[in-house]
Amino acid sequence: MLIGKVEIEQMIPHGGQMCLLDEVIMWDQHKVICATMSHRRPSNPLMINGQLGGMMLVEYGAQAAAVHVALLQKGSRGGQPAYLGAIKQLALFTDYIDKVEGLLIVEADCLWHNMDGAIYSIQVKSADQPLIAVRISLLEGR
Repeated sequence: MLIGKVEIEQMIPHGGQMCLLDEVIMWDQHKVICATMSHRRPSNPLMINGQLGGMMLVEYGAQAAAVHVALLQKGSRGGQPAYLGAIKQLALFTDYIDKVEGLLIVEADCLWHNMDGAIYSIQVKSADQPLIAVRISLLEGR
C-alpha cells in the first residue's frame, strides 16, 4: 500500500463510508491505480435495497481521478478538491457489483489536466475482468 484510506479522505470531498477507495497502490504523473473492497460492505452508502448497481463504478473512478488530481497538485498550490463534471463514452460490463467477490482495481489515466480541470479515462476491473470503462471530466473547486 502506497497511500491508505485516511490520507485518501484528506484528498477528496468525501469521507467516512462515502470514501469508496481503500488504498492507492501506484501513481505517477499520468495515472493512479487504487484498490478497494467497499463494494462488498453492507454499509456502502450507494447500495439500494442491498444491491450496488454497476453505474456506481463511475463514482469509484471519479474518486480515483480526484485523488490523482490532489497528488499532482501536492506541493504546487496547496490543492483544491475536484468534482465530477461530465461522463462520456460509458461502457458498462456488469449490472451489479455487490456480488463481485474480488478486489476492485480502479485505474484513472489522465488524458488532460490544467488548473481548472482534468479529463480521465477510467477502467475498473476485478480479477482482470472489466467492469466499466468511461471517460470523465473533473472540475477543480475553488
